[in-house]
Amino acid sequence: MQDIEFEIQNNEFVKLLLESIGDGIFVLDTHGRIIAWNPAMEKITGYSSKEIKG
Repeated sequence: MQDIEFEIQNNEFVKLLLESIGDGIFVLDTHGRIIAWNPAMEKITGYSSKEIKG
């Protein structure tokens, strides 16, 4: 699971992909914690990714 979190944080293609998708997307780790939250989810919920991670 750490590989997915690493890719999300360090891979520009993955970052751009998540940012450009118009639907709300979030990714959970194996413990149920949010490790990624795209801008559409911010718009839908009103929470920033910094507020919601973990």
